[in-house]
Parts: sequence; C-alpha cells; structure tokens
Amino acid sequence: MAKALPTLPYSHRQCSDSIRRVATLSFCLGLLCAKTAPLPADPLEVIPPNVIGVVKVERPTKLVDTAWMLWNYIQPASPNYRRFQESAAWRRVQHMVRYVEKETGRGWKDLLFEVSGRGAALVFFPTDPVGVALVLDGTSEPAVQRLYRVTIALIESEQNRQEKPDAKHTSVRRGVEVTGFGDNLFLAAYKSVFLVANRRTALDDLLDQVAGDPKHSFAYSNAYRQARPLIPDGSLVWAWQNLDIVKRDENIKNLLALPSFFPPFHILFGGLLDVVHRSSFLVVSASQVDRDMVLELRLPAGSAGMRAPMQAHLARAAGKDTPLLPLLQPEHTVVSLSFCLDWAQLWRERSFLFPVDQLKVLEEFDKNSGRFLFGTRLGQLLEMLGRRHRLVIAYTEPAYKRRPPNRLPGFALALELREPEAFARAIEAPLRTVGLLGSFAVDMQLIEEQVDGERLIAYRFEENDKNQAIGDGVLFHFTPCFARVGNQFLLCSDMVLAKRLIPVLKAPGTADAPAGTAVLAEFSFQGLAKLFEASQHYLVVQQVLEQGLPTQEAQEVVLRQLQFFSSQKNVRMQVLYEPHQYCQRLVWTLAPSVKKDP
Repeated sequence: MAKALPTLPYSHRQCSDSIRRVATLSFCLGLLCAKTAPLPADPLEVIPPNVIGVVKVERPTKLVDTAWMLWNYIQPASPNYRRFQESAAWRRVQHMVRYVEKETGRGWKDLLFEVSGRGAALVFFPTDPVGVALVLDGTSEPAVQRLYRVTIALIESEQNRQEKPDAKHTSVRRGVEVTGFGDNLFLAAYKSVFLVANRRTALDDLLDQVAGDPKHSFAYSNAYRQARPLIPDGSLVWAWQNLDIVKRDENIKNLLALPSFFPPFHILFGGLLDVVHRSSFLVVSASQVDRDMVLELRLPAGSAGMRAPMQAHLARAAGKDTPLLPLLQPEHTVVSLSFCLDWAQLWRERSFLFPVDQLKVLEEFDKNSGRFLFGTRLGQLLEMLGRRHRLVIAYTEPAYKRRPPNRLPGFALALELREPEAFARAIEAPLRTVGLLGSFAVDMQLIEEQVDGERLIAYRFEENDKNQAIGDGVLFHFTPCFARVGNQFLLCSDMVLAKRLIPVLKAPGTADAPAGTAVLAEFSFQGLAKLFEASQHYLVVQQVLEQGLPTQEAQEVVLRQLQFFSSQKNVRMQVLYEPHQYCQRLVWTLAPSVKKDP
C-alpha cells in the first residue's frame, strides 16, 4: 500500500495567508526599490522631440540682470520712460511681484534662482493654433510647489478683479495635479519643474516626457545635436526654430522659389534666402562678452551648394576669396556698408531669377534701352560693374542758405567697376541728360570741379521761391553729383560729402574681416546725434504734437536723447558665408557707467 502523505504543518488557509503576506511585502519592497523618473538636469529633458521651436534661457537670473542693465541704459533715449514707470500697468506688475514675495517668503531674485536655477525654456508645439508652454527647471522642490500654489491664487485674484473669471478646474496626469483656467491656461508642478501652457495637449506632452525617459527628449534628439554646434558658448538666451514646418506655408515657398515671383527680394537678399531654402532649422542667440552685446543668427547651410544666381552675393569669384573693401567713414557717418553683389552674374543668370512673363518684358526693355542710354544697353552696363560696392550715409553741413525745417543726411554709393573707362563713357551722357531734363522742372546749375585730380560733376539748385515751394524746400538737402575715381564710380546726393570721399576712394586697401565675409556694416550713434542736433527744433515740435508733452518737457526729452546718442559707441554687423554655415552677427558695445542691480 502506498504510504500516507505527511501532514502539512500549516492549513491551506494559513498557507494562502503567508503567500499573500510575502507577495504584499515583495510588492512594497518593489515600490521602494523601483526606479522613479529622475529629476531633469536641463529643461530640454522635459521637452518632447516633436516640438517646432524652443527658446532656452541658460541662466535666468543672469538674463534678468542684463535686461535690467539695458533698461537703465536706454532710459535716457526713451521719451516715455517716466510715464511708463508711473503708469497703472507698471504699478500693477510691482504689486504682483510683492505679493509673490510675501506669499513665498523669498525675495524675487532668490525665488527666481530656486524655481529656474537649472534653466528655463519657452516651447512651441505643432498644433493649430500653436501650443506654447513655459518650463522652469528649479533647484528647490518646495519653492516650485509654493510658486505653483501662489500663481493659482494670483490668477484667481486677478480674474476676480477684472470680473472675467474663467472656470477653474483640476485633473490629474501621470499622478501630477493639473490646474486649468478655461481652455487657454494650464499649470502643473512636477517636483522641481514648473509648467505653464496655453493648450492642455501641450502640458500633457510635457508631463508625459518629464515622467518618462530623458533619452527620448529634445535634449537627445537629432535636431538638437545638429543645432548645438551653432549655439555660442556662454549665450544668455538662444532660440531654435524648425524651418521645415515654416517652409510648408505657400507664401514662404513662393518667396524662396526660383524663378522668383518678386525678383528684387532675391537680387537684394538672395544669399540669405538661398541659405534658408537649404536649411532645416535656424538658431538665434544673444550673449554678453565684457561690454559687447552680441546677437547672432546662424543656419546650417553656407556657400557650398548655393544656387548659381545667388552666388552673386558671395565674397568669392572664380574659386578665390574676394576681400571686402574697407568701410567709408567720413566725419559724422551715420551708416556705412561694404558688400558683395555681382550685377554681371545676376544679369547672366536672369533666366533663373525672373518668371517667363517678366523675363520677356526685361529682355524687351534691354533691347530698347540703348535708345535712351546713347547706344549702350542695360545688360552691357551691368556687365561692366564689379563685385564689391560701398554705401555710406552721413551728416554734412548745409550747402544752402535756405534750410528746410529738418535736416536729411547725405548718402553716397561707390560702385566697383570691371571696365572703368567704358562704364564712365557710357553712363555720363545719360546722367547729364537726366540733369538737363530736370532743369526744365526746377531751377539749377551745372557745376564741374577738380577734386584731388578727379572730375566731379554736380547740380546745384537755385535758392529761389520756386524751388522753395517744392516740398517745403526739400531740394535744398541735395547737390546731386557723380565722379569716376579709379576703378570706382561715385554717385552722391551731396557735393560736400563727395569731396570728402574722393580722396578715400583713391586709397587702396581691404576690410579687416575673416575670409567669406560678404557684408560689413557699422551704425554710429554719434553721427545720428549730430543729425538730430541739426533738427533739434523739429524734434521738439514733434514731441509736443505726437506725445502731447509741454514744450519744456519735450525739450528735456530731446536733450536727453542727444546726450545719450553722443555718448554711445558704434553697432557693427557682419555677414559670413562659410562652406557649411551662415552667420550674421550684430555687436553693440556699451558705454561705461551703467546700473547693474535692480
């Protein structure tokens, strides 16, 4: 017979209870040992990879310090800054800041560091309308949670004050409370991350990402890996924009396409338009280097692969770099520009630039242009032009006793020539003809002078009542003139300015700029101050009429502006085409003695 089974030490119920206890204990231990979502080390780890735009602030407290410094810096140039500081809107902002400080028990600057010490980001989602969200990645979870509660209370108070309350509602996503006001404002706080969005879907995407794997975030996406080399180290703030989304718009497609529906855009800005056409994103950054405020635009496409007509904008011809000519900077310069634009190449590639119907009109115009250009056709003139040109705008002393109420600056365009003698012969007769025809409408006299060995041809308007009646004396801003100076042709609105420039044009030299630089520009505040000084009475009247200021206050405003502009340094701009990158850089050097602390 088979032996009886041994008696178990525990009953079936006791055994089941033991198993349940072990299972429960194991589950609890599993929860304790389970790996929770790590806190993000960077707000980019909170952002999903499918966004269309990101604005990242690396150090919000530093950005606020810089913004406050600039605010104090430009106050003298603002005619309404005192009124703004006394306005109800500004007082309301100050009241809200004090309320937040009181409720959180922290000064606003300390609080800002605690709630955004790891950075902040503004995020744009591909929804219709566009979803926008703010991400603050803080260093203190209690501070972020307090800010969340205080913000909700502040919104409720403000809506009650305006008697426009939106229904407050709460829900839960990924175990995180979400507070909404109507359909356009949603808030949440996940540990030390504070989130605000105008669309619930945007906030849900952020909460899904913050509770998920950071390896799947924007910080580890191909888009950010490609953009990161274009972001300068030490940037205060930078922005990334997906251009593929932007270029789906039909208007943008038409703007970038060749042939162009409006060729002047491509003639003037074709280099940039071509780079945008070939780029999947752009990066804009702002930084402070000592006293230089730097703003940069970068794109991941450059001179390599540029469409043939647009190569006319490059500082490169026949496989060789062509250094820019130095900036023209006579006394009281306001703006000076040195740039590359090969008119001959644009003309040769005109069939790629112009649609068929416009090309037919252009060809017909070129065929008939010899009739009024004395035998030389427009295309032939363009073929004679060179690649490098310069433009300058400057204040000059009035050349007439009669003076208009305000003072306009003089401007000059210096064109480089491939065939100087032929171009000068071909263009002089048409320009003289224009002057002759103009003399039938206004009273003026022809003047020819030798300036530093070069012949300057100018037209001076007679100072009589007939000319004074035209535009309240606007003619007395100008003494139009032209001259050939070596391999350059000078067109100028002011004879005084032309006399200053002719010796400069004769001096050889190239601009001090990196290879590939296609545009150099400089703006002078001091030149602008001189121009304003000459029109001071007109500016005072403008303040009285447009701003409603008393005369004495208007005079003080204009005087502060003049003093501010006179003390400033120049703003410089550079456009650089590298083989695989485009960079446009703007630098403003600040004068000393600026308040730094709010």
